[in-house]
Amino acid sequence: MSDDRDKITEDSSYDPQSVQPGDQNNSNRNELHDLYEKQQHGKEVLKGVLLLGLLHLLLVVFPFAYFAIGIAQLIYLIPAVVIALVKKRVGIAQGLILGGVITFLLNAACFGLVLFKA
Repeated sequence: MSDDRDKITEDSSYDPQSVQPGDQNNSNRNELHDLYEKQQHGKEVLKGVLLLGLLHLLLVVFPFAYFAIGIAQLIYLIPAVVIALVKKRVGIAQGLILGGVITFLLNAACFGLVLFKA
């Protein structure tokens, strides 16, 4: 069973629609299907993080907002997450939230360094 997991790659032509309930290798196919779903979820999360990066580029119009990007991103982050969840794109919503948290923490850390540097 673990050999099947090692054989599947991103370029694999595995089709999750081909899993039939009466197949003799149904358990192996279910494992492959689960692995395929995990790979797809990871790609969706990455898409969400990259989408947030593109949304951050919108702040070029308001350059002063980069100083408080941790807070300013809420203007476009909250609607983007809501839209992703309404469209049932959970992976993208998770990626957006992950990117937002990372942005906020980096902004807070840099602000702290500037504020407390004596």
